Amino acid sequence: MLVDQLLRNIHRRSPRAFAYDARAREVARSALARSHRRAVSSRPRFFHCLPFEHGENPADQARAVEPCRERGGEALHCVEAYRAVFRRLGRFAHRNAILGRPSTAEEEAFLREPASSS
Repeated sequence: MLVDQLLRNIHRRSPRAFAYDARAREVARSALARSHRRAVSSRPRFFHCLPFEHGENPADQARAVEPCRERGGEALHCVEAYRAVFRRLGRFAHRNAILGRPSTAEEEAFLREPASSS
């Protein structure tokens, strides 16, 4: 999903990397609705799950699962890994410093774990 991925990478390590998240989810919702009506394959639908996978609320996390479940494999593994972190912490702790949010002790411990940013 271009709005999600391109802008996150252009503005990496900046609060602007997350400034377009709501718009990315809006575009993804619309695209997913159209792709289901047109019986588009699971490959394009998978890319539309990314804005939801990156969302910091339970509804977004749940919305990311379906397109990835259809695709299976690495896609499903990734969305489940993001969801596990979200369920554990309620947000993505690696964003805290960028967004000026204080980290909890649990988040600080998590960030010291191997592969915590993946």
